[in-house]
Amino acid sequence: MVMDVAAFSEDNFDPKDWINKALRASDPTQQKEEAAASLVMKLQLMIANLNSALEDQCGAVVQSIPRVLRDAAQLETEAGLLSDKLHHIRGEMEVVVAETRENMSSLVRMDSVKERLAATTRALQEADNWTSLDNQVEDAFDSNDHEAVAQKIVGMGQSLRLLHHVADYQDRVSHLEQHKNRLEATLSPLLITAFTIKDTEAALRLVKMFRTIERDKQLSKYYHKCVRAGLLQSWTEIVGGEGEGAEHWLDVWYTELTAELASNKTWVETVFSDQSSPELICDLVTDVLAALQPSPQFCIEAAVKLTEDELGLLILLRTRTDKFLASIEPIVVGAADKRLRELGKVVYKPFQVHVTRYEELEVKMMGSEVSSWIVEKKDTIDELHSLGNCVSKFSSLVEAAASRCVALTRGAAFPGLVAAIGRVLGTHLDRYRKMTRRLEKKKVIVDDDWSVLQHCLTANQMTGELIMMLEQLDITVASTF
Repeated sequence: MVMDVAAFSEDNFDPKDWINKALRASDPTQQKEEAAASLVMKLQLMIANLNSALEDQCGAVVQSIPRVLRDAAQLETEAGLLSDKLHHIRGEMEVVVAETRENMSSLVRMDSVKERLAATTRALQEADNWTSLDNQVEDAFDSNDHEAVAQKIVGMGQSLRLLHHVADYQDRVSHLEQHKNRLEATLSPLLITAFTIKDTEAALRLVKMFRTIERDKQLSKYYHKCVRAGLLQSWTEIVGGEGEGAEHWLDVWYTELTAELASNKTWVETVFSDQSSPELICDLVTDVLAALQPSPQFCIEAAVKLTEDELGLLILLRTRTDKFLASIEPIVVGAADKRLRELGKVVYKPFQVHVTRYEELEVKMMGSEVSSWIVEKKDTIDELHSLGNCVSKFSSLVEAAASRCVALTRGAAFPGLVAAIGRVLGTHLDRYRKMTRRLEKKKVIVDDDWSVLQHCLTANQMTGELIMMLEQLDITVASTF
């Protein structure tokens, strides 16, 4: 029978359970009394062995106690010596600190003096460098070495930053600005020439020098003025040509302007890589269109006075203007919304005055057509037939007028269109009034003339057709609006 002695060390050890388990694990053929006696003998033997081991262990511990005490006493002695040494070292450190405090203060003062001497040395060197660079700038100006001048000016600016404490600092700043102004004045004609003929290599070199001397804010202005002058000259030459008129002038002008702006876009992106090319070109074309002399508005007004089909000419010019804007849209797309709005205002400004007088223009055009329908006839039946044929004509007339209003004003002049239709309709209705008065006179003269009744019925029918046409026309015009 094998005993499970590991269970004795458990916290919840129960002797009854252990005995029962031990007996159940014994040989089944063995009597319980014999198994219990055998188990007791094994436990006694185990206890005897355990007692013997404990006695041996206790003896070893008792024998080692004197050695442990000696080691503890030795450690206590060494700890006392270490404590004495620490106190001695702390005292020495306090003495050293007291002795070196004054020396450290002297070292700090000496280091400060050293730094001041170094700063003074650098300032003297920069002052000498300033004078040297100033002389070199004059020599470079004399030899027309503009790139060297720009580099020397940069060096003078670096020296000046280290001379901010000198008494004549402001005089030096003014002197440096004079050099920059002189170089800018020297380079300006070269820059204008490069911008005018689009010499990319020269422009890049000059732009770099302008940026070197911190005058790059003026570059876009130089470009603007150069290109603007050339475009204004082109417009003057176009208008100054013999014959032709506003339609031809604007057509040629918009074509040349579109081509010029397209070529400038690539050039601007190369030379002014750090700026927005759409905004530069948008500002340029806005300024050019506003400065044209004679103005497009003057040319269009003069052309309108010389033509009989005023609205037709205006629509044609408006269509050409829309085409121009569509052609330059890829060039200016990306510019700020405010700039694009300003461009739109300038482009369509020549049409503003004509939009305000759209009612009169439309009355004149529709009125002339309505007048062409009038055929003075003495026969009443012929006049009635003529009025009947005019119903469909008037409908087509108004629909054509609405189409013209959309084409010219994009619906902005619809109030004027409605007023014009009302006035023209009033003129047309005068024929109905005259016809009514004619029938009334016939009725007075001949009471039993059945033709008068027939004519009245015909007039009533045409009036109904006119009313129905006007109702349908009202829906058509409203949907168009």
